[in-house]
Amino acid sequence: MEDMTHPFIAVLVYQTLGLPEPSYREDVVLLWAEDEETARGLARRRGENQSFDYIGVGSQRLRQQLVGVIDVRASTDDELDRDADLYSRYFTDYAAYSALDTMTR
Repeated sequence: MEDMTHPFIAVLVYQTLGLPEPSYREDVVLLWAEDEETARGLARRRGENQSFDYIGVGSQRLRQQLVGVIDVRASTDDELDRDADLYSRYFTDYAAYSALDTMTR
């Protein structure tokens, strides 16, 4: 039987609580699934499995938790054994987008 899975890219956002101000982390992950609905479920489970409590510097109690699955899309290219385009999205508010861009600050 032929493998009918395809590459999907998911964007997940996590929050760390217990700091003076909450911090956030965005992960872009590669998943293999038969369809987008299955990929979304895999992304959610992955995010929930990455949620945990831990002790930070100075015995500070911290919690990392999934905020949400922001996006799930089929990879732009199906063949990932060479250079490939993985993820592309469109937006209309460049000012809001660039406010998140740490490379240009």
